[in-house]
Amino acid sequence: MSSAPSGEQGSWDASCFPDYAGGNVCIVLVENPFTEIHLHRTTLARHSKWFEVQFQSIDKVRQLNNVKKSGYQFKLVVNPKHAFLSLLLVTNEDQSSGARIPPNTAAGVDEPHIKAEDEDTKLDAAKIEEINSRKQLLIWTGYSNFFNAVYLIPPKLGCSDLPPILDQCEALVEVAAYLEGLPAVRMYISNSLTELRHRLYTAIAQDPVRWLNLAVRLNSKVIFSEALIHCVGGFPGMAWPTPSTKILQEAQQVTFEKAMALDSWAKRVDMHLLENTLRDKTSGKAVSPEYGRGSWVVVSIFRDWLLEQKRKLHKRRYQCQFATVYRQIYKGGEAYLKLEDVDMLVNEVLGPSYNFYAEDSLDKLKNSAKEAVAPVIKNNLMIDPEIAEIPYLTCVEVEEQDYPWERD
Repeated sequence: MSSAPSGEQGSWDASCFPDYAGGNVCIVLVENPFTEIHLHRTTLARHSKWFEVQFQSIDKVRQLNNVKKSGYQFKLVVNPKHAFLSLLLVTNEDQSSGARIPPNTAAGVDEPHIKAEDEDTKLDAAKIEEINSRKQLLIWTGYSNFFNAVYLIPPKLGCSDLPPILDQCEALVEVAAYLEGLPAVRMYISNSLTELRHRLYTAIAQDPVRWLNLAVRLNSKVIFSEALIHCVGGFPGMAWPTPSTKILQEAQQVTFEKAMALDSWAKRVDMHLLENTLRDKTSGKAVSPEYGRGSWVVVSIFRDWLLEQKRKLHKRRYQCQFATVYRQIYKGGEAYLKLEDVDMLVNEVLGPSYNFYAEDSLDKLKNSAKEAVAPVIKNNLMIDPEIAEIPYLTCVEVEEQDYPWERD
């Protein structure tokens, strides 16, 4: 049990949270039913620049108005500017003297605001009210969890299901950012999420842009790395719930640069595959209608198959979905271009006497192709891309300098 600093009474015992008898900061959380908590100026100011500025402003106003008062009172109210989708923490004291406490004016700090999925569409009144009510609850929970964190009490992030935890984490991050107290919550959120392990990585695969943005604000290397591999591999056209255009500015450059590098790498692999050929044993020349006709037909079949796979994805500007083909090629064997089918095609073109060349030629082509795709189908995710049915490459390497907060 620790003693209180000068000007504040009682102890900081966690069992007393959130209603400390000696707390000199009263915060009204809910008006109906009325709910208020009593915390300490020292603790709030230590973990929140917003509170520090507010306390200093209040003290200044009191000094100018010769007001003898030691406590502080705040009230959590609905902010109509965001159509009831956010809550604003404001002061509610010294009104009799006409004193006005200035709002948060820190550059780049927005009021807590969780955007509704349907916010940009026309909805009926009942649907809007339902969305607003849910978002208000998230922000209210975000404030409650922030106060937990500043008293070194792990935030209550609900059940172990996703995405509810993601919603609550984002709300807490919004509140902490507004109160300029992100360092107070980062460790708690990161620990809560990483404990989910496989479920976390599966959730990241379903909406990587959203997780990437959260990771930037949490300074979480684990989540950022996993999400960035997805964002780069599927850039820019994957139909995720949160599109690539919503990537935070801090992570846009590294995502774009790595996506362009990956695209160039994949194109070089494609060129290698298309140039994949065999050599005539007698002349040493690349097989052709004149030299090694049987093997030449097998090479042509291989190239036709490859081009057909490309044609199926011709609408994609980038090669993000061609990874499934690379993985087939790496497996080799009967994973693609089955020997029976190739034999039949060779027979149709040259007759049965040339079927002898098919198996040996096909094996050599597939082995060479496997070597070509091996580096690019490396998986750096924490989940198996085939089991998760991820159609893009996951070989992106994330290095220390790629973390936005390490470059600041």
